[in-house]
Amino acid sequence: MQPTNALAYTLDMQSHGIAVTYTYITDAHTNATAGAGMGPGETVYEQQLKAYTAAFAKFFADLAAAASDFAGGPPTTPNCTGVNVACTYPKLGEIDLNLRGLLATEDGITTQFRLRTDSAPFVYLTGKPARTARWCARSVARSPP
Repeated sequence: MQPTNALAYTLDMQSHGIAVTYTYITDAHTNATAGAGMGPGETVYEQQLKAYTAAFAKFFADLAAAASDFAGGPPTTPNCTGVNVACTYPKLGEIDLNLRGLLATEDGITTQFRLRTDSAPFVYLTGKPARTARWCARSVARSPP
């Protein structure tokens, strides 16, 4: 998925209270039209990188306008770009949790599931949990109080 579309979906989720989102973006070294690999300096590759940069700039501007921010805090060098001026952060954030324990304690949900751990984990409900599948999804997606 191209950054303009993927980041628009992410912004929409963030703006509607989904506190943690993951976004898949097609890699920059694959030609979006032809599907072929590309390398630095090729015309289409450089054009595609400019489009990616513009999409991210719009996303971050829109995110700031929606009063959303990231876990942690602002960089110590406010004029950093990550390219010409390095960014450093005094405080970074990460949330780790026991999903089974959280669902059981907060919502009384004890449906069994398998979890494939990743930066965007997959949750597989086991058995035939038709009645609890929606409850599990709502509980996992719910923003913390």
